[in-house]
Amino acid sequence: ESDVNEKTKEFSVKTSSPPTSELLKSELAVEKGSAKISEVKIGNASIEDIIKIAKIKHGNMLEKDVKRAVKSVLGTAASIGLLVENKNPLEVVQEVEQGQRRS
Repeated sequence: ESDVNEKTKEFSVKTSSPPTSELLKSELAVEKGSAKISEVKIGNASIEDIIKIAKIKHGNMLEKDVKRAVKSVLGTAASIGLLVENKNPLEVVQEVEQGQRRS
């Protein structure tokens, strides 16, 4: 996003972090997500990786707290075929909701 003051010719440019899926793939050094997410998993992230990405993305997300941001990142992990600590990310979302995981 950019803003230009036509009188003074000053401008500002706002940048945001890359998409969550790109951050996940970069963190795990994989090139692309799985085309068959229910059958083929592309990697295994730690909960620490997920929290790290949630903190990076939190400022650009609509989520009001880091816990919700973590759940959002877990959803993205599921959508590209990642496991989180050898589990389906949606199972980890349930653990976060039940307070079994801290963000």
